[in-house]
Amino acid sequence: MQAPGGGAWADFTWSWLKQNLPPYGPKALWESPALLRQRLAEAIRLPVDDLHARMLIQEHGELGQRLVALGTLPQELRALALSMQVSGALVFTPMEGSKAYTSFAAYFILQGMLLFIREYLPTVQFETARYGTDPGGATVAKFRPDFLCWVDNVLVFKGEEREAGHGQLDEALLAMKCGSSPSARWPTVPSLRSPSAINLRTPPERLQALTAACNIWRLLAGFSDSGIKAGLALGQTRMVSEGRHVTLMQGYVRKRIPNFEREHAPYTSFELLRDLYRAVSELDDPSVIIQACGGGAGAAGPRLEGDTYTVDVAPVGVPCLGPPATEAEVARAVHGVLRGLAALHSKGFVHRDVRWVNVVRLPSEGRWLLIDLEHAGVEGCDCSRPPFPLRFWSDHTLDGGRYTAASDLRMVAEQLMDWARLGPRGRALQQQLMEGALTAAEACQHDWFAELAPADQR
Repeated sequence: MQAPGGGAWADFTWSWLKQNLPPYGPKALWESPALLRQRLAEAIRLPVDDLHARMLIQEHGELGQRLVALGTLPQELRALALSMQVSGALVFTPMEGSKAYTSFAAYFILQGMLLFIREYLPTVQFETARYGTDPGGATVAKFRPDFLCWVDNVLVFKGEEREAGHGQLDEALLAMKCGSSPSARWPTVPSLRSPSAINLRTPPERLQALTAACNIWRLLAGFSDSGIKAGLALGQTRMVSEGRHVTLMQGYVRKRIPNFEREHAPYTSFELLRDLYRAVSELDDPSVIIQACGGGAGAAGPRLEGDTYTVDVAPVGVPCLGPPATEAEVARAVHGVLRGLAALHSKGFVHRDVRWVNVVRLPSEGRWLLIDLEHAGVEGCDCSRPPFPLRFWSDHTLDGGRYTAASDLRMVAEQLMDWARLGPRGRALQQQLMEGALTAAEACQHDWFAELAPADQR
């Protein structure tokens, strides 16, 4: 992005950024906190216009090694727009004693620099956001503005700015969250926090923040090259089928169903869901099926907030819309679902909505998990009258108008296995599930899994 024309006023910001901000490697965000801090502090001589360069270096001699006067750069690297951005951040006068200063400084210096770079180097698809209230209800615009940054829907930076004294940031932009390995799709790494407060009142400290913003962009660019993406961004709310809303939180998913009594209770009551989540939490191995967690509300379990049903569930996995590509992975997925159903059936409940959209993959563990219990019922429940049947039931699902444990297994056969390319043993298991010849626990021991999904790979 270069200004038209030539001569002294031509802008070569794009060229300067390309040459001076090479991306870090795609695995840089998985380095140790100490090494990441070193990267954030890595020196970059930022350009400023000649007048401000002389003034700033005269007042702060140490800036002579950290700034470069625009006029001393080769013509093809004279980043006019960048020099104006940097000069503006370094020389603006803070509002003495103003709480709003903290928010303004953080936005203008940190987030503003990232957005400026994105204008010239738009290939890195990142988004930033600041929110109006924190969990305690304080007005973030005045007191604690939160900063989030996503790359391809994966949250990689999260920051809180707290005013401490006059415009000092107690923590600034350095709380990092990213996958624990390149194969992980969801944030799990411990926070990286600034070892000390960042004071944005002086030009040297503001230059430190600008430098960190430049190096953050280099980390984002490297992460973008990793190919890791997420379907839902952390903190983002999305409407899914039948009016439900899901929000990806840090370490859990918040599910909300508005108008619960009218829209959902005719299928599954709140009391049944409360008892169900309590029952599966008491399993010998609760990891075999999705679990309610405390989330941000304290005690685990579903709750009614007015007429809105809310439950926080974990762990967070990668959603899927159809069967995996290989028969071996299909076997691992079906085995994970059968384990979940066996646990559910052992407590006297049935799932009633076994489909690929209600299965997730846990990349760090290499296994699959059955989720979405909100259409569950009691084993053998009468589903012969409205509001039933559910949309994805077939003519084979019910047993004499009742939904049984065998009904769940027929849904496995029809909804999960019909869509996949299976060998003879896979098709044999599918037939047995359709005929009701096996329980879920018995199906877990089928030869198909021993052949394609050995125990150490499930």
